[in-house]
Amino acid sequence: MNETKFKMKLLEMNCTVKDIADALEISSQAVYKKLNGETRITVDDLRKIKVKLNLTDEEVSEIFLL
Repeated sequence: MNETKFKMKLLEMNCTVKDIADALEISSQAVYKKLNGETRITVDDLRKIKVKLNLTDEEVSEIFLL
């Protein structure tokens, strides 16, 4: 995961990890575990994050698939 690009997108969209947690219907701690690779990010998670942050398919690939 490209943490820098993810954080930049959060700032650009004026969004917090708590906002992502709310979109995923999980705790902020669970989001951090996903972002740190301790738990898996599911396809459904990616879809919800994509919508919340208004990501393009290319941005999803750049942030999460590297």
